[in-house]
Amino acid sequence: MKIKNIRVIFVLALMFLILLNTNALAAQKILIAVYNDNPEYSAVREIFVWGLKQEVNKLGMKVEFAYLIDTDNRREFMQRLKEQARDAQMIFTAGTPNAMAIKEAGIKIPVLFSAVADPKKAHLVKSFHDPASNFTGAYCAVAAHTQLQMLLKICPQTKILGILYNPRDPGPVSQVQSWHKAASYVPGIKIMNFHIPQSVISEEGLAEVTKDMIGLVDVIVTMTDAQVSPFGRGMIEAANKNNIPTYVSMSELIEKGALVSLGFNFKEATKIVNIPQAIKILQGIPPSAIPVGTYPYYELIINLKTAQEIGVNFPNDIINSAAKIIK
Repeated sequence: MKIKNIRVIFVLALMFLILLNTNALAAQKILIAVYNDNPEYSAVREIFVWGLKQEVNKLGMKVEFAYLIDTDNRREFMQRLKEQARDAQMIFTAGTPNAMAIKEAGIKIPVLFSAVADPKKAHLVKSFHDPASNFTGAYCAVAAHTQLQMLLKICPQTKILGILYNPRDPGPVSQVQSWHKAASYVPGIKIMNFHIPQSVISEEGLAEVTKDMIGLVDVIVTMTDAQVSPFGRGMIEAANKNNIPTYVSMSELIEKGALVSLGFNFKEATKIVNIPQAIKILQGIPPSAIPVGTYPYYELIINLKTAQEIGVNFPNDIINSAAKIIK
């Protein structure tokens, strides 16, 4: 009888050890969720997935990734998000519109964001140091006064800046407010706001909006704006045809012909900020205890070809300090 009891206990102990070991080896699931997509967000996702895999392997942890990408329908995205989030331990997203949609969907598991200009004004976190929510991540705004000073070095005759942005996105709205404040300290500088209608869903549409700025502004400025990035070529071509310099916050638009960008390095922020944050979350630390971070270095990118076409001469110190030059 005793031998039988010992065998039962041995079998139960063995089953417990097997179950314990299986749970220890189980991969944690991360849902990559983006409905409003662009090349910058895509690059962020790739860096995040690749970099996190490298780091968790070093720590003996396991992760697996599921994807909900670019459904083009916010309501559908939110519904599918609720379904796929049920068996995920964390969500990663890039961009203010996507983070806000996840927030609105009522997701309660940890959410890690990147490329969000002002997570506080988007009501994702209470503050940078104390998120006090299930959201944390990396914010991407470059100080407006820093951008304005650099822009005026390149275009010193500027009197009127035209800011083109989506007024429905709190990220660009916050940045525009910062530009107005920065300009208030510079005598002789005026800022005009130009809204992008919700109906703009193409390069041609953004070009038409840009044409309304011709003759009214000396320089066109755009923010880190999800409604500009996919259609920016339309704005740039309309501006260049009229010899109006374009200052953009998203470096991808320099390749499409914009004049200059003092922008945020999304890839470096993902590596330096987001991946360590993700490790902490996977180790059980709640997002509410992980401060929102940023990558503190900006990249100046200039387009010499565009400068020649529209008659702008870059000062030597600008050329020498550029991280990248398009020729």
